[in-house]
Amino acid sequence: MVRLAQLRDARVPETPRDGKSRLDYGDLQSTADLQGIGQCERLALVIEESPIFELVTTPSLALLCFRLNPRKGYSDEELDLLNQRLHTRLDVRSDVFLTQTVLKSVERKFYCLRFAMGGARTTWEDVEKTWEVVVEEGQAVLKG
Repeated sequence: MVRLAQLRDARVPETPRDGKSRLDYGDLQSTADLQGIGQCERLALVIEESPIFELVTTPSLALLCFRLNPRKGYSDEELDLLNQRLHTRLDVRSDVFLTQTVLKSVERKFYCLRFAMGGARTTWEDVEKTWEVVVEEGQAVLKG
């Protein structure tokens, strides 16, 4: 299982001194843009290894959509309620700010949370601390 501590030293894409990115991200050329993308990719790995969370969509630049899903036979409606409770718990805190959304497909809809990175001053440590709060609150929701 990948742990946050194991990812701490992983490289975040950087813009070389000449200002030309080695990665092709279209018009995104600032270090903050690329740093947010790198942080997003790292957090996606953590979520993929989580026993209680799942990615709902492929990460998009510096935005992740995920939800609490302990994979224990919950219906879609029950998962939506768990995630609404999680968002409510996170929303009353002053140390994190995550938004929610409902993603719809032909078959069903998902209530999920969004984790946006990419602020010029956002560090991996900021992302890590926020994710630790999400995990803590997610575990509390599951305990009831």
